[in-house]
Parts: sequence; structure tokens; C-alpha cells
Amino acid sequence: MKDKLLEQARFNYLKTLDYYKSINYVPETGNIWSYNMKDIFHIYNNSTSAEEVISSVDKTFMYSINFPFELAENKETWKNEDNDVLNIRESNVLWLLSKMKSFPIIEESSFIYEKNKIKIDGKVFSANFLRTYSISNRILAFNSNINTVLELGAGVGYQARTLMMLTNCRYTIVDLPETLFFSYIHLSLCFPNKKILYVTSIEDFNNIDDFEIVFIPAGLHKGLKGNYFDLFINTASMGEMNNKSIHGWMDFIQNDITINTLFTLNRFLNTVDNDLISWRINQNECSVSYDDKWKILYWELEPEYCRCPYIDPLHARYVEIIATRPLRLLQEDKIKLSNKLLQDVKNEDWYRLQNHSTGIMTARDNVLVNDLTMSGCLFKLWESIRLNKNASNLEVILLYLQRLQKNYPFEEIFYYEKELKKYK
Repeated sequence: MKDKLLEQARFNYLKTLDYYKSINYVPETGNIWSYNMKDIFHIYNNSTSAEEVISSVDKTFMYSINFPFELAENKETWKNEDNDVLNIRESNVLWLLSKMKSFPIIEESSFIYEKNKIKIDGKVFSANFLRTYSISNRILAFNSNINTVLELGAGVGYQARTLMMLTNCRYTIVDLPETLFFSYIHLSLCFPNKKILYVTSIEDFNNIDDFEIVFIPAGLHKGLKGNYFDLFINTASMGEMNNKSIHGWMDFIQNDITINTLFTLNRFLNTVDNDLISWRINQNECSVSYDDKWKILYWELEPEYCRCPYIDPLHARYVEIIATRPLRLLQEDKIKLSNKLLQDVKNEDWYRLQNHSTGIMTARDNVLVNDLTMSGCLFKLWESIRLNKNASNLEVILLYLQRLQKNYPFEEIFYYEKELKKYK
């Protein structure tokens, strides 16, 4: 007997491909995404039920922060000195729970991969769920009145599910059709009573407000132009795009729609061996493309829920940004603020005394802890550049990044060097 939901998801995907063919549209993707396609189509072609689709995709590395141990090349790395198998998943969950101010009021989806489920005090969690819960709480701390959400690159819909359970908001997802296949199935399973629309033509936008969950393939997203959303979310996916795509999406977000609150969690300050993966230099601008009209509410590199020492270090380093629009400052005031932030940095010892050596070891010689929040040097330089990019702040951030660097260069160094050349 055929699974109706799975068949509908496959029909949606094929109809999207037909639409793409009719307008000669090919989504621009980065190198990282291409690595996912083999797993995606294996699951697409071989699953016999909607539930099997979600369990299968949750085993993979591409959509879950839970590394699939059974697929590890060297299983010995998951054993301790006594040769006992380590339950790293449980260690991850317990660590994340220990950082929360209160015990979660909801729990993980029942449809995820069974081995990723950890039961604590009668509730089922996973590391992936606890990250989405942490993100939801962070967002709600800055905007508790969320009725409409637009998420770009929602993966399997993990974040969407958590936020909808906490707010009962209307949710719109824009994504590549291969990924919409998963989020459509997962959210349909989790919310069987909600009115769901999968957009396959421009005409579908005529009655889009009648639905509670809307799925829009990339390319059709321009039908949202002029719309308002209480919240925009993007986590991780812009870091997988090439710079041309990043700029296109940022232009859409910043100029084509109206957003109250923005939340992003994307790559920043990841090191790169340019000789081995030079393509990263063409995919390194996801966290440096915010225009000067945002008011930054919160900014932190490696927020607490990204610091778990179990499993999480296998993923990229992320900067969390929460912002609102517009920043109500005159251009001359933006320049003044930019200059003040730069001067604050130049007053710090690392810059002011950079050529001074006492000849004996001091804390300044080998800084172990850096302030990666809005009160720290890194944010001040990032913000100074965002408000008024110039040779001075570009030179200082390059100097600071070289100070932080331990081995390979940060991928954003190549961006800042490129920008600095424009002023020479």
C-alpha cells in the first residue's frame, strides 16, 4: 500500500522540477551542498513511508548535529581507554540541558532516528532539538509577539517545529526542492491538523494567507515580495552558498520584504587551508553582508549552545546575530558611531602596545579568553565596518584576526583583504 504523504512529497518535488525547466531556472548552490545529493536521492528513491524518510535523514550528518557513529570510519574513536562504547549523544544532551535556565516544556519529535533519542526525566530529547529550543528561547527573549515567520533553508524543519510548538505562528519556508521534500514530510507528520500549502506556481500566492504552513521552492520566493514577517530565520545554510547567492538572498531580505526581527546563525571565523579547499574563498561572505540599516540587538560568536565539547566541534563555528530594522540614525551619526567603535579597539592594549615587549611572559602575550560578545573587540570591528567600511577599520580587523589565528587563516580574511584593496 502506497504512503499518501510520501507520494505527495514526491509529486511536489517533480512538479517543482517541471516549473524550473519551464523557466530555465537552476538554483545556485555551493560545493558543500553537492556532497549531500547522493544521500538525499538514496532516501528519496528507497524509502517506503514518510516516517522512514525522516528517520533516515536524521541518521545523516547533513541535517543533524548528531554524528552517525555507525557510519564512522574509525569506530574506535567512540570508545574510552577501557574499550567501552561511549554514549556521546547522552553526554551532549546532558551538557546542553545543564546550560538551560529551565527544563524544556516540550520534547523532541517522535519521528527522528531512534538512536538519536535520549530520555531524561520522562521527556525525549536530542542535541539537535535542544539547539532549536535554545534558539527559540533566544528569539522570544527579544520578540515575544511572533505571528508570522519566514525561514530560509529550514532543513528537515526541526527549528520550525520547535518554534511553532512554542508560539503557534504561521510559518513559511523557502528552500531548495530537495530539502523541502524533507521539511514538508516532517512538518506534515508533526502537525496533521494544520492547513499546509506547497507552492508550485505564481498563482498559488493568491490564497497563501489561508494556510498555516507554506513551502516555497527557491525561485518562486519572489512571489513574497512586499510581504511582512515578524521574524526571519536562517541557520547554517547561507554558509553553504556561493557569494553570488548570498548577496542575492541578502538583497531579497533587506530590500524586497519587511522584517521586524532577524535571527541568523551562520559561519564566521572558520579556518581554511586555501591549497586544499580554495573554493571556500568564494563562499565566505554569509556573515559580513549585513547593510547599515540593521539595529543589532545581539551578537555572539560561538553562543553557549554551540560550545558543547561532544559532537558539536565537528561542525562549523557560527556567529549568532539578532537584529531589527531599520536603524534610525543619520549617515553622519553612523560614521561617528563607527569611528567610536574603532577608537575603542585602538585603545586596547593589544593594539596600543602591539610593538612593545617587556621581555617576560604576560597575559597579553598569549590570550586564552577573548570576549566574543557585543562588548568585545571582534564585534566592535565587525560593527564599525558594517556601519562605515573604510581602510582604517579593515586594517585593524585584519591585524586582530591574525592575532587570533593559530594555524590556517580564517576564511573571512580573504574577504577583508579584498575589500581593503579597494581603498589602496
